[in-house]
Amino acid sequence: RRRGGRGVVAQAARGGVAMGAGAAAGKKIGCVGILGSSGAVGQEMLKCLEERGFPAERVRLFANRSVGNVVKSSVFGDITMEKFTVEAAQECEVVLMAVSGGFSTEWAPKI
Repeated sequence: RRRGGRGVVAQAARGGVAMGAGAAAGKKIGCVGILGSSGAVGQEMLKCLEERGFPAERVRLFANRSVGNVVKSSVFGDITMEKFTVEAAQECEVVLMAVSGGFSTEWAPKI
């Protein structure tokens, strides 16, 4: 059974990993979002995507305190940090959350 966007986010919020059938078949995922990307954990998540050759066409970085900052990625190019909104996160097939548990619990179901 293929998981939709909400299943991926919800499972990730519980600490699991889920990828759709396309990623398993060697196709690229359109967009991966990292929420909390200005913190150490968010930066490490981007580094892991780069080092492991994660099959994403695009990465979006969401943060509140670093909106407008540009992160240089060796794989994904220059990425401008964006303010988090549910609508923006819903445009991503996968959203990784590097935020407090309370924030994840509140917002993951809405994404």
